[in-house]
Amino acid sequence: MTAIINVNKKSAYAKFNGMTFNVKSIYNTTIDLDINGVTVAFGFSEIIIVNIQAEMQKFFDLFNWDGNTTYIKLQSYCDIKNYQVDVTYNCHA
Repeated sequence: MTAIINVNKKSAYAKFNGMTFNVKSIYNTTIDLDINGVTVAFGFSEIIIVNIQAEMQKFFDLFNWDGNTTYIKLQSYCDIKNYQVDVTYNCHA
C-alpha cells in the first residue's frame, strides 16, 4: 500500500508533499510511512492512500477470511476523509 503526503506547508515534512511513500503500518487514526528508511507517523488527514478502492477490497477479503483488522482501520480512514467506498463480499469460506 502506498500513500501521498499532503501536510501543512509549515510542516517539516512539507517538502515531501505530493510524493508517494510505502505504508509500513496503519493504526486507528495514524499511518506510518517509510521515508528514506525512517518511519514517520502521519494523521489520516495528512495523507492520501493511493487506490483506496482496491486496498479496501483487498483488506475486506482478508477481514472475512482471517479477521485481519486493517479493513476496519481503513474504514475509519474513509470515514474521516468522507470517502464512499463499496466492497463486494468474495469470501467462499
